[in-house]
Amino acid sequence: MSYDPSWTDAATLEPGVHHVRLPHLVELTQAVNRRLLLTYQAQRDYSSALAAGGYVRPQVFADAVAPPYDSLRLALDEKILLAPPGGLGGNPPSPSAMTWLWPVDDGDLGKPISAATPPPTGSVSIFAKLNGSSSWTDPFLAGQNKFIRAAHLNELRQVIEWVRMGLWEMPVYLVAGMHSQFPDTPWWGGVIANDGADECRLLGHAYIRTADAPPRGLADLTVLEGSYIDLLVDFGCSVEVRACLRDVEFVEDPPTWNQYDPSEAAYWATPGGGGGADSQAIATVFCPLGEWTRISGAAVASAVQGMIDGGPLVFLVRRANSGLEAIGVQARLGVRFELDAPPN
Repeated sequence: MSYDPSWTDAATLEPGVHHVRLPHLVELTQAVNRRLLLTYQAQRDYSSALAAGGYVRPQVFADAVAPPYDSLRLALDEKILLAPPGGLGGNPPSPSAMTWLWPVDDGDLGKPISAATPPPTGSVSIFAKLNGSSSWTDPFLAGQNKFIRAAHLNELRQVIEWVRMGLWEMPVYLVAGMHSQFPDTPWWGGVIANDGADECRLLGHAYIRTADAPPRGLADLTVLEGSYIDLLVDFGCSVEVRACLRDVEFVEDPPTWNQYDPSEAAYWATPGGGGGADSQAIATVFCPLGEWTRISGAAVASAVQGMIDGGPLVFLVRRANSGLEAIGVQARLGVRFELDAPPN
């Protein structure tokens, strides 16, 4: 699915023809809340601004500060474009970075979007693109007691349409192990081994989305081939990464070499989780000692898309060559994406 927004009264309101109405405001608040969720932030409660028969007040556009809601301008240029990383905690904290990217092929495609003046080197100024200035039209809208006009709504719509492509980076927590010598015993995470006869493999997860309803994180989007998995090892070796197709409980009911769900006596189709019914191959790559090694391309995008679309948020990592060493592994995931629409 591609991003093809649908707005009431067409994409651009005509000054003097269209008055800003509550249906326009409803669409804006929904689009803003969608992007707050994408950045792992809670939605804002705009219900008091959307009461039937109410007016579209300038404070909703430019002045309000939560609770219960941030103004739409504030939500976009500070809360969303400057989304705070690390909000989910963890060690290292997740997500580690969230960068919105310019989505238009006008010579700046893929550059980071910035609301700062001047923007950082290599970034795109959202306001220079929007109106050739450093801020919104009538930046002190509410304080100057101005009426909401078509131009103000059109700017919000345009920025929302531009804030649709991103690159989120997050750690992969390799917290569960499976050991073939102890096939019915959960093993500790962080280490892979393969001596040619027995193996220790890892299972891990990334906070692609949360379990909230609606979920915070990545949903309703297309994963792009610029997505990647980075690996770091403390001894040079070949590493295979797979997307696990089984739901795994990491804390209360950790997997074993034989079973992905021991409490339910649910067995891997192939012990160790490497069978086609258990996991999907992403790539095998040689990782030098102490250097982050990147896997990217269609296989990464396909595997992560499966996770975005509701599949288990679980990675399987194993040593593909053999040796006597037990090897520590770290991993991180970068998801490059573009939103699907509808919704806006």
